[in-house]
Amino acid sequence: MKALPVAGDTDWRGIWSGDVRRDTLTLFTCGGAFDAATHEYVSRIVVRAERG
Repeated sequence: MKALPVAGDTDWRGIWSGDVRRDTLTLFTCGGAFDAATHEYVSRIVVRAERG
């Protein structure tokens, strides 16, 4: 599980990529504080499970 900032230099293409060697399930959700000015949470939570 990773908490990633919405802004900054996060490589979202690599995280969203389907180019994986195993069957995977990836969950993306919001986390952290809510910024009322932008109507966004300040981070994204990414959980990836791989079939063993």
